[in-house]
Amino acid sequence: MAASATPPPAIITSAASLLSTAWRCPIVLEGVVDLGGYSLSHVYRCRVHGGTDDTPKTVVLKCPSDDAAYDPDTRGLQARQERILPRAYETLGEEVQPELHQVQIEIASPIRRTLVDVRKEVARERRGVIAAAEAVGSRIAAAGTHPFSLPHAQPISTKERYKGIADKYRYMANELVIFGCHVHVGLDDHDALIPVLNRVRLWLAPLLALSANSPFWCGEDTGYASYRTQMWGRWPLAGPPGYFASRAEYDDLVKTLVAVGGIDAAANIYWDARLPEKTRTVEVRVADVCMTVDEAVMIAVLTRALVQTCYNAVLRGEEVAPVRAEVLRHAQWCAARDGLDGNLVDLTAGRLVKAGAMIETLLTYVRPALEEHGDWDEVAALVDMTRQRGSGAARQRAAYTRAGRLEDVGDLIVAETGRETSWRPMHVARHSPWPHRSGDIAESLDPI
Repeated sequence: MAASATPPPAIITSAASLLSTAWRCPIVLEGVVDLGGYSLSHVYRCRVHGGTDDTPKTVVLKCPSDDAAYDPDTRGLQARQERILPRAYETLGEEVQPELHQVQIEIASPIRRTLVDVRKEVARERRGVIAAAEAVGSRIAAAGTHPFSLPHAQPISTKERYKGIADKYRYMANELVIFGCHVHVGLDDHDALIPVLNRVRLWLAPLLALSANSPFWCGEDTGYASYRTQMWGRWPLAGPPGYFASRAEYDDLVKTLVAVGGIDAAANIYWDARLPEKTRTVEVRVADVCMTVDEAVMIAVLTRALVQTCYNAVLRGEEVAPVRAEVLRHAQWCAARDGLDGNLVDLTAGRLVKAGAMIETLLTYVRPALEEHGDWDEVAALVDMTRQRGSGAARQRAAYTRAGRLEDVGDLIVAETGRETSWRPMHVARHSPWPHRSGDIAESLDPI
C-alpha cells in the first residue's frame, strides 16, 4: 500500500476534531493509505497519542517480578531454580525465567490493559510458581531481601548471560541476592518518551516507600525499610536517571557507555526508570517485590497512572523542572530508609514532608488518570490499606518483634505471598483522598 499526499477532506478533519474532544487527547492524521482495487479507494489512518490504533488512549502495562525459593524447614534460601522452572513452565510457559542466582525465579507477566486483568495475572502466576515449588519441596516468598540467608553463599545461575554478569561485577554480583518489581507501561508516542521519563523520575521515591519490603539483611535489622535499594544502588548504573533535553542526548549517552565498556547494550542500563531499546515503553524499576497480590496490583496500576499523567502533562506543554540526579538520589534514600514511617522529599515543592502527605500528593496528581480507567476506588483503598497495615517492611519487623525469631518473618512472607487478596470493595472503597492527618506536613523541617 502506498501513501498518498492527498490532504484530508474537511469531513475527515472535522471528525478527527470531534473524536479528539470526546477522547480528550490529540489525534494525528497520518495521511491517506491507498487500498488499490478496493471499492473504497482511500482511507485515513488516525494515530491516537497514548494508545494504539484500535484502543484509543489505552496505556498498557506488564509487571515482571522476582521471587525466592525457601526451604520449608529452615526458612532459608534454597537453590531450586533448575527444579522449579521446568514444572512452572508446564503451566506458565515463558512467563517464568531464571534470574542471576539459583534461588531466584523471575515471573514475566504478559501485557494487560486493566486492573482486573493485572490482578488475575499476578494471582495466576503466583499460583503456578507456588505449585511448582511445592511439588519439589520448596516454598515461594516475595520480599526484597531474605531475612537471614547469606547472599554470597547462593550459587549463580548457569545461564551464560548471568555467568557474564558474575565475571564482570565479581563479588558485587555474588552479593546481589535481591528481589524487585518492574512495571512496563506502553506508550505509543516515540517523541514523548523522553519528556515523560523526565517527569516520572520526580515521583519514584513515593512508589519506593509504598513498596518497601526489605528491612533485614544477613540476620540483622538494617534500619532501612528497603535495604534492597541500598544494595542495588552500589552498582555503577543504578539509581534514578538524569534529566535529558532530547532523545538524541539520551541515545548519545547510551552509545558512549557502550563505547567505553560501561554496558554491552542499552538493556544493561539499570536506572530506576528507563526506556527499553526494543519497545515503546517506560519501565519503572524502583519497587521492592511486593509481598501480596494487592500490593503488586497497587504499584502496577499507580505506575501506569503516573506515566499517563506525565504524558498528559507533555501534551499540554507543561514545563518540568530539571531536578539534578543528586537530589533524586537523596529523595530515594529517604524513601528507602524510612518507607511510610518517616519523611519524604516533595520534589515539586522542594521540601521534606511527612510520608503520608507525600503519598497523598502522589494520589492527587494521578487521580484523573486512575478515574479515567475506573481504577480510583480500588487503588485509593489499597493505598489506605497499606498505610493502615504497614508496608511489607513494617509487617516483617512486627513479625520479628512478636517472638524475636527471623524464621517467623520467613513464615509471614511465605503466607502473604500465597494469599491472593484482602481487597473487599464494599468495606474500603471511597471516592476522595484521605483527609489530612494532624502533623502530616513537616513544616518545621528545613527545605531541601
